[in-house]
Amino acid sequence: MFELIDRVALVAPAFVLTFVRLSGLMIALPVLSYPMVTTRLRIALAVMMSFILFPTLEQSTVVFTSNLGLFVAVAKELIIGLMLGVGTRIIFESFSWAGAVIGRQMGIAMANVMDPTSGTQIPIVSQFWLLIVVTYFFAVNGHQMLFETLYRNFETVPVGTAIISNTSGRLLLNTGAIAFLNAFQFSAPAIVFLLLVDTAIAFTARILPQMNIFMVTLPLKITTGLIVLIISLDMFAMLFDIVYQGIQEHIFNTLHSFKGA
Repeated sequence: MFELIDRVALVAPAFVLTFVRLSGLMIALPVLSYPMVTTRLRIALAVMMSFILFPTLEQSTVVFTSNLGLFVAVAKELIIGLMLGVGTRIIFESFSWAGAVIGRQMGIAMANVMDPTSGTQIPIVSQFWLLIVVTYFFAVNGHQMLFETLYRNFETVPVGTAIISNTSGRLLLNTGAIAFLNAFQFSAPAIVFLLLVDTAIAFTARILPQMNIFMVTLPLKITTGLIVLIISLDMFAMLFDIVYQGIQEHIFNTLHSFKGA
């Protein structure tokens, strides 16, 4: 009986650290962090994954000599989970940002819809692309990559051994910069095409001043924007590959920065 209690007391800190890191990932990872996944379900997933992964970890015992050491370790594991998840979520949201830019160019920036994934109102084009990318994400088994991340991060950086440095913060900032660049690249064809439409409308207004150009501009830009969006669906696989590779690179680089490599 006492041997069992001693064994539980020995492995309990490592189990708590495992649960905390998984909780951080559940809070921030795309799809799993959306409000449609309830808090109870995220907690249940974190607990279940902790029980599944914990026996397979190389370092199953972590000893702390003080409560302060345990508190620091818990905070560190939570930061690791959040940084991995937030960076992945930022790259994932690049499609939403691109949709917002395209919607503004189309003249429907005020046409917002309720986004069930974030619980806020976003431009309708952003919602369209976000739903497509989520559907495509599951179609290419991207969710399996997320669950693999839950295990591989413990393989690369065992609990209680992570080193949080300024390199990790720089990687997260660079990830945000890359996501903005991806969003611009995704929206660039539509922006250029709609700018050409604006130029044609401007010439038309100069040549035919008696024409009520404002009655033509909005329907023409919306129709043109929809055509561009339909055409962009053919390029969606290539665009998604860029995002998928960005997520994998972010996870790999961030984990190795925590490892100190």
